[in-house]
Amino acid sequence: MGTFGITTAIVAQNVAYSRFTGDSPPSYTTQGGQMLVFFSGSAYSSSTTPGQISVSLIMNNNHLYPVVVAQVWANTEDHMALIPVFASIVPQAPGTNLTFTLGLGETTIADNDVFNIMIFEFDLS
Repeated sequence: MGTFGITTAIVAQNVAYSRFTGDSPPSYTTQGGQMLVFFSGSAYSSSTTPGQISVSLIMNNNHLYPVVVAQVWANTEDHMALIPVFASIVPQAPGTNLTFTLGLGETTIADNDVFNIMIFEFDLS
């Protein structure tokens, strides 16, 4: 089994966390650095036939290019945890307000489905 070597450690200059439901999405004000976003949650498979359920994390109402999509294959009609995902966001100007919403497509969510977003912002200068 191979090993990983780390030559430089980069510490996040800002970390923000929000736990929210579908009707209370979070916002974040940038510091101008490179951002890494962690997204997870749960959703409901309302179909009796197997299929994929997914929820997109949308930034600033740009539905054409979601930040990331959390998904899982559902064999049953039930609430299921989505596979947690990471994504990198291009640096924004300091003070830029980012708003996040959910893109559901044909996936269903209920009041008991909760989502988590964590933003790590790094100063790479």
